[in-house]
Amino acid sequence: MTAVPIFHGGDRSLDIKYLHRRPAGFWGHAAYVWDIYMLLITAIFFVKIAQSVPIPHDVKPPNPTAQTSPDNFYLWMGSMLVFDVCVLIFDGIKSHSLGLGGAKLSAYVTWTVINLGLGLICLGAALCPLATGLSEGALAAAVFAFALIRTTVDYIQGREFLFP
Repeated sequence: MTAVPIFHGGDRSLDIKYLHRRPAGFWGHAAYVWDIYMLLITAIFFVKIAQSVPIPHDVKPPNPTAQTSPDNFYLWMGSMLVFDVCVLIFDGIKSHSLGLGGAKLSAYVTWTVINLGLGLICLGAALCPLATGLSEGALAAAVFAFALIRTTVDYIQGREFLFP
């Protein structure tokens, strides 16, 4: 539920910054490489998230050493979202200082807030799931609900950015 809007926004960000303007000079090329590598690292996070999806107890895991538990899933998900918040903040500063995108990157503010919120919820679910007082299923449903809200807010607030 979060992979599509995150990569949709990342792809759109590249379009805004580089579609009609080729990177020039050392800093322009460095900024472009930064953007590509941050998307690559984000993709690696999503692979780790997928690898940590809990497997039912009656199913033999394809990799017996895989750490497939709800806590591990929430930890990877929360870590990816906090990483994305750091990337958004740094990239917003970088893009503004290099004149890449300017006001067109205003969706970064919304993304920073909603990703931080869901990231903290996921990290809380990973690091202290008993503190919520919810069962494993109820906690999963709550995290899913927040992820759905995050995606909905993303597409409502960022509709002009995402759908020019």
